[in-house]
Amino acid sequence: MFVTWKTQPTSMGWFHILGIILMLCAMVGGSWLGTKFAGEENEKRNSKIIGFAAIYFWCLEIFSEVFMTIAYGKYLLTLVPFQLCSAILFVMPFIPFLKKGIVKDSLLGVIAFVSTTGAFFYFVKPTAALTTPYIIKSCLSIRWHISMMGVCTFTMTAFNLLDMKKHRGFLASLVAYAGLALIAVAGNFILHAIDPTQETNLFYISYYNITYYSEFQYPILGSIFPGQRPYFLFVIAFVIYFGIGASACYSLGFGVKKLIEVIKAKKSAPRA
Repeated sequence: MFVTWKTQPTSMGWFHILGIILMLCAMVGGSWLGTKFAGEENEKRNSKIIGFAAIYFWCLEIFSEVFMTIAYGKYLLTLVPFQLCSAILFVMPFIPFLKKGIVKDSLLGVIAFVSTTGAFFYFVKPTAALTTPYIIKSCLSIRWHISMMGVCTFTMTAFNLLDMKKHRGFLASLVAYAGLALIAVAGNFILHAIDPTQETNLFYISYYNITYYSEFQYPILGSIFPGQRPYFLFVIAFVIYFGIGASACYSLGFGVKKLIEVIKAKKSAPRA
């Protein structure tokens, strides 16, 4: 169970490339299933699917935390599951219980667009999977993000979030994401006060954690704000940064949806 890598996987090595391929398969599968289940008449069923997905992710997270606690001999505050890609743990369980409206659409938008953006950045360089010495931990990390991309694309299509009528929900999801980022900022200060010796780094935007940040940097943002300084401006830029990423994800999805609709319309149009 605690078998370690003989040769550590590398960026764009076989393990990384395999993860990217499986991620693309998960995206196609999630989109196909979501399209098949789309429609207001299926919203309750789709919400339950998100609820079951939340249970699945919590099981993965609990197993991972127990594994790492045994491996290190104690529970580390760095294991607190509140990263950009694990915030869905605290969002997804609410979906089956929320009525249709702007609040539900905003949380669905966080899953569909913000989380997809975070997972995309993960696959650019999956630091967590490439740096751990434990094979099972690397596999869990990759599996988490592959599954996440499948659920995110399912959410995007099953709930018709790419419909222009739901643009208010998307905008609200950006506000919800900003709120999660502020919780991460506050959490980092609180966890540092509890134990200053642990390099806790929620959302990888901790004011204190410079050591780990030197290994992981958000593309472009890390170059503009080396060492996360000045911190106040860095946090604002971080929120805008992922807001732009989520907007790009939304725009790309909307464009692909329209392209597919045009192709279908041409195929079904009667020939002269």
